[in-house]
Amino acid sequence: MPLTDILSAALSRPAGRVVDGPVRDIIEDVLRDKGFAGPAELQHLKDDLAGLRTELGSLGARVAAAEGETAALRSDRASLEKQVEAATARASAAQKRAEAAEAALAEALDQASAAEAHAARVAGLAAAAEERARAADDRAKVALNRVREALDSPSLAAPPASASSGPPAAPQASESLVVGPEGEVVVDGESYRVDPVHAGKAYEVRGTRSRRVRIGGRFVRKSRA
Repeated sequence: MPLTDILSAALSRPAGRVVDGPVRDIIEDVLRDKGFAGPAELQHLKDDLAGLRTELGSLGARVAAAEGETAALRSDRASLEKQVEAATARASAAQKRAEAAEAALAEALDQASAAEAHAARVAGLAAAAEERARAADDRAKVALNRVREALDSPSLAAPPASASSGPPAAPQASESLVVGPEGEVVVDGESYRVDPVHAGKAYEVRGTRSRRVRIGGRFVRKSRA
């Protein structure tokens, strides 16, 4: 047992009460000179040590709680990181789908533009064809009217019968007729065709043996219809 505890125990016993005050003081002075703490200082140190132990226990509890909170925060952080990774993956997939949709839309717009251009060309061709058909129909009507007028002309009437009994002479004079809408011509009662570009034009039949068609002052080639 330490000397200070022995002395403190001795002084605290009933027998110590009979020790004179000066003797107690001398003993305490000797103890202080030797570097030993007195009873009051020991009690103060014990109280401080008890307080430190209490604070240490409280600090240990707070540290444990802080460690628990830290573990929970780490768990939450890991969960958040997983959620962020999942959200990033979904965003990347959505971005790819958006890019694919934009590419498909651009392709569809290009195809629509091409279709519109093709439709415009077809409409233009149809309009031009309709205009040409209308013009051809008008030319055919004019040519048909001219043919009818020519057929109704007195120049096509049969000549009077000759009193002579000899064979009829071959025609020498020209006949004024009109080319049909598809190049139809009539030569000595037989049907022929010439180039349809001459439709509606007046033509003449010339010659005695080889009957030739003359249009606009020039002879043109004819073929059997």
